[in-house]
Formats: sequence, C-alpha cells, structure tokens
Amino acid sequence: MSAISTAPSLDSDPHLPLRQDVRLLGDLLGQTILEAVGPETYQAVEQIRHLAKQVHGQADWQPLIDAMAALPEDALLVVARAFTQFLHYANIAEQHHRVRRRDAHQRDPQQAPQWGSMAALLPALLSQGVDPAALIEQIAQLNIELVLTAHPTEITRRTLLRKYHDIEKLLTILDRPDLTPAARQAHIQRLQRRMIAAWHTDEIRQRQPTPVDEAKWGFATVEATLWEALPNFLRELDQQMQTHLGTRLPLTAKPIGFASWMGGDRDGNPNV
Repeated sequence: MSAISTAPSLDSDPHLPLRQDVRLLGDLLGQTILEAVGPETYQAVEQIRHLAKQVHGQADWQPLIDAMAALPEDALLVVARAFTQFLHYANIAEQHHRVRRRDAHQRDPQQAPQWGSMAALLPALLSQGVDPAALIEQIAQLNIELVLTAHPTEITRRTLLRKYHDIEKLLTILDRPDLTPAARQAHIQRLQRRMIAAWHTDEIRQRQPTPVDEAKWGFATVEATLWEALPNFLRELDQQMQTHLGTRLPLTAKPIGFASWMGGDRDGNPNV
C-alpha cells in the first residue's frame, strides 16, 4: 500500500477512525484479491460491490441479479469469499473501535461515565431510589451463564482466529500517535501479510470436527478472550461497588459462569 494512514482522532467525529480502519482493511483486501485471482475476477468483485451499493435502498435488484447470474462458478466463489472476509474485517474494526472509544473515554476524567458501563449503571440506579442493600444483594446473587457451543456453522478455524487476533492487535498499534511514517508503513505491510495469509487459508474444514476438535476450539476461545476479559470485568465490578456502594464483591459471588455443549450431545443425535 503506497498511502500512509495517520493515527485516527476521536475529537471531531467519533466514528471517523472506524471508517478509516474499514477503508484501510477494504483497500488491503482488494489488493490481496487482485494479486491472488487476477484483474478479471477482481473486476467482477468490484462490479458486484458497486451494484450492491447502488441497489441499497432501491427497489431494482435486477442489474445485480443479472451480474451475479453471468458469473462462472469459480468467480462466484471468489465473490462470496471476498464479501465474507470483508464482513469479518468490518466486525474486527468495529470491535476495535468500541474498545478505542471506551479507552479514550476513560482517559478523560472530565467526561461523565460512559453509557452502559458499570460506572454509569450503579449511580443511575441509586439516583432512581434503588436501595443500596438490595442492589448489593442482587449483584451477589447474579448468575449469568455463558454457554460455549460448537455448532458446525459457528466454528471458525483456530488458524483464522489467530490471524484475526493479529489483525486487531495491528490496528491497535496503528492508533499510536508516536509512530513514525516508516514504522506506520511497516505495520500496514504486516497487516497486509496477515490478510494475505487469511485469504489463502481454507475457511471450510475438510473433515467433520471431532469432540476433541470442538474442545480445542473452546480452549482457544478461553485463551484468546475469556482468560483476561472475565477477571478484568470482575475487578471493575468490585471497584465500582466499593466506590458507589461502600462494599466489595463477596468472595463467594459468581456473577458470571460458563457451560459448554462442546463434545457433548452432538446436536442431540441419539446414536452418538
């Protein structure tokens, strides 16, 4: 990529950094597809993209339908993969932007607590007349259970999960205002290499996952997100309870728990 992106700012337009990230990832994906499949198929992808944008909010879908119908099967596969991967990258950018906005909000002590956070929720409940003792009791009795599933339509291969995780980390690095232009360009090139690797990774498993495969996917999820996210949430909850309720989260409390269907009922098939 020849252009050098600058670190995003949240001052004037809070969603401008998100659009910049999506544009960067889209440009890099376009370059990846062009190099992987050649200009003819790449132009087919671009045609479908432009037609899809034109038809948005309109009633005439026929030009898009005709363009799709005219494509050979191998080109249709590339189109499907291109849009699937772009949606993955847009989701990564959106999740990264949510974290970026939260961190920017927390760095500014002049701002009110961010809507939806525990720092905003507890004082809001107290201001509405909720009894502090009742609130403490309810928090202590919370039992939110998150269930890890492994339905074949929900499994993303661990090799792709690692690449997506690397891409999110690189977006975080690109937010640093102290990066030199050369360093920024180097990280953008690293980002493109991860996307090239993801493009050449088969998203579809060649064999049916076993219970052991399902368990490995679950462990990867725990390692990539839950291992840090759950303790961080509990520490924040404990801190906010001290600040607003004058007490700590009881050691016996388990507001969030986990269960798993992986390697278990195999979709309820009685023959397994």
